Amino acid sequence: MKVFRFLLLPFALLYGLIILLRNLLYSLRIFITVSFDIRTISVGNLSAGGTGKTPMTDYLIGLLKENCQIAYLSRGYKRATVGYFLADNESDASTIGDEPLEIKRRHPEVAVAVCENRVLAIPKLLGDAPKTNVVILDDAFQHLSIKPGLSILMTEYNDLFTRDFLLPVGRLREWRMGYKRAKLIIVNKCPLDLSEEQRRMVIAEIKPYPHQKVFFSSIGYSEIYPLLKPDIVFDNWYDHITLDDKVSALAVCGIAKPAYIEEYLKTKTKESALLKFPDHHVFELEDLGDIKSAFEDLNGEKKIIVTTAKDSVRLEKYYNWFIEQSIPLFCLPMSVEFSPVDKSRFDQEIMNFMGLSESKI
Repeated sequence: MKVFRFLLLPFALLYGLIILLRNLLYSLRIFITVSFDIRTISVGNLSAGGTGKTPMTDYLIGLLKENCQIAYLSRGYKRATVGYFLADNESDASTIGDEPLEIKRRHPEVAVAVCENRVLAIPKLLGDAPKTNVVILDDAFQHLSIKPGLSILMTEYNDLFTRDFLLPVGRLREWRMGYKRAKLIIVNKCPLDLSEEQRRMVIAEIKPYPHQKVFFSSIGYSEIYPLLKPDIVFDNWYDHITLDDKVSALAVCGIAKPAYIEEYLKTKTKESALLKFPDHHVFELEDLGDIKSAFEDLNGEKKIIVTTAKDSVRLEKYYNWFIEQSIPLFCLPMSVEFSPVDKSRFDQEIMNFMGLSESKI
């Protein structure tokens, strides 16, 4: 493995030089950076996926939607459409991408749009949703053509950007020094029993600038819920199922880092297994055979398949197949959870940025 990474080093350095030149051209204002009068919040990372951007975006929307008119803008990764597209009730993962569709399903009142060019998209989005007073930019940390009002950088506790290297040797999209553009840094996927000493060590490793604040969060899981039609009943016990030591679960995941879900299911079920697909995987008919075989390999009478909300919108075109095969399919909701102290501080930062009083929290 080390030899393979060494062979890739020249490609990583070449990639790094290209990124360095690009960023320099923005710094010298040869490439134009645009700012907008409307408030904008960017949620992104330095690494290629797996830091929890979508749960963080969901958290922000939940925090602000009672007092703000929110719009959400994404590139719409792996969608089949091109250009600007405003989500509606007919949208699916092929038209807007899995993460924007997940956000639209969870928050139908939010204007959700996708476009490769965010600078051109924001005026169109504001035209479609003129009452908007804040735009959340998903995965926009490297989108230097826009200067966001507030930039949030996500990094993972067990895989801090400080320990990573450039693609393709590591997972960094740009040099580590890019972190200085962030105002808020969130160390996500922390252990629940994170100590003060561990927090201090991480902060010392990150070396935040004076303008930066660091917060710590964990991934939380809610009760599973069925994805198939409520009138479809496999057996009576499926009606009120929860994860316990009588249930065997197969996790079907096309996300960057499914190991957290795998570990969670191990602690909650009689038996668990993971069927892993690439991040943002577009499920095809040939995948169904692998899913069925892995499901049949599970032991126990109470067997289910568990997937993420992001995966569910890419699997939904096959829901009838799951019904025909009598394979119960459930979603495991994930969320960002701050400690009480971090939550209060972080929420106040967002409210201050939005110009909202403390009483609004």
